[in-house]
Amino acid sequence: MLHECQSMSRGEARQRWLKLATLISLLLITLSMAMMPTEFPQESPQTPTGAIRSVTATSDGNISIRFSVIVPNVRYLDCGVILLPPGDSGIDSSAQAKLWRISMSTGFAYNNSIHIGISPPDPNEYVGISSQHGIDNDSLIINCSSLGQVPDGKWMLILVYPPTEGSIVGATWHTNGVPITDQPLAFSSLDNIDAMKDYGFAFVPGLWGYWYFWDYVFVISLVFFISLAIALLIITVQVRRRKEE
Repeated sequence: MLHECQSMSRGEARQRWLKLATLISLLLITLSMAMMPTEFPQESPQTPTGAIRSVTATSDGNISIRFSVIVPNVRYLDCGVILLPPGDSGIDSSAQAKLWRISMSTGFAYNNSIHIGISPPDPNEYVGISSQHGIDNDSLIINCSSLGQVPDGKWMLILVYPPTEGSIVGATWHTNGVPITDQPLAFSSLDNIDAMKDYGFAFVPGLWGYWYFWDYVFVISLVFFISLAIALLIITVQVRRRKEE
């Protein structure tokens, strides 16, 4: 008789805990549904592709990078730039990679001497960093004018697309000596690179991460709710049978 009472007590305790757990999972389901954005991304964005048209060293200590048409066309504001200027360990060495998320500012200081900005090739065709027309009418400018010359050595620049953590196009080139006039530089395209991850800049954009987080909460909570509801039903039936006996 004592054993039956203890068993009944354990069964009722399990029933109470299962009710509490079921209620919590139901609250999580409700919360996740309420926190989901009303507009969901329909599909993953596509990483644009393109090419670099020219790299030019100027006599005032700047480097101008012109892009060919990017497909699909994007604004500078939607992109980022990873820059690796020459390092101190030889002609083929590179300094630390740094990322400019262009939407954060109208210019970027790699350090006190090297800056990156955006300049139109023709003031009459100015479209600017907030333009809807894309980036093929502007140039990226690496400004080293405070040094009086472009630092000698190996340069690397990659245009990246943070929403997909993908690389649009990149190039590497060498500089040697101060140009008397503007001089085109031979450059090599960087293909099959995963710059955002390789240099530790990969991140999940807020909207996508936010949506997936609550989506996972909903799915996990729903699975727990169904499992707990079944277990609660079984325990409830067992408790009632013991009471009837």
